[in-house]
Amino acid sequence: MIRIVILSLVLLASLTAAEKASKAPPTVTVIYSTGLPVESMHQKGVADPDAYTCPTPKESSVATIVDALRTDLRQRGITASFLPAAAVTSATQLIQSPVLVFMGSCHFGNADWGIKKVLDERVGSLAYAGQADRLAKVAIFALGHAEANQGGAVPGQVQRTLAAAKVPGKLAGTYTTRDDTDQANSDVRGQRQETTARLAADIAARLSAKP
Repeated sequence: MIRIVILSLVLLASLTAAEKASKAPPTVTVIYSTGLPVESMHQKGVADPDAYTCPTPKESSVATIVDALRTDLRQRGITASFLPAAAVTSATQLIQSPVLVFMGSCHFGNADWGIKKVLDERVGSLAYAGQADRLAKVAIFALGHAEANQGGAVPGQVQRTLAAAKVPGKLAGTYTTRDDTDQANSDVRGQRQETTARLAADIAARLSAKP
């Protein structure tokens, strides 16, 4: 009887710990914008083709990079929350984790509008409320995916927004992946995998360095 009671208490303690862990905020919050998949305008069925911007190849969009990073972080035992830019509805989502990652596509030297909107509205609202300094306690990384050498647009956009909001410090890390059509697909995939692995390693190092 006593043994049954002890086992029940141990099981209850384990379930309670698991429940608390499931409710704990993620260690890393990843906010990403994938752009729009490439489709012809007649497939869209719209009269104004200029209404659609940021075309992204379906086989090599930011979505594939997000999947790679999710796998890398999981293998390292790091809990992460991956949020599409459209799902970021509150500024508090930017400061709920010690590490924040922005990932987005870049086209014609500009960051994807989804990332721009999050930066303008959410970082802007923190600045308006006089709480932008709370972002200084978060390690912020940024990754841009683009044709040729335009991947720096997303990190640049993030840094400019933080500077405008008077958030002290620099980005903890910046990364670029490319979608060069003149390269073999295996080369492009290898470059993306190498970059996401490096990002995951840098995130892990930053977390282990925190007291």
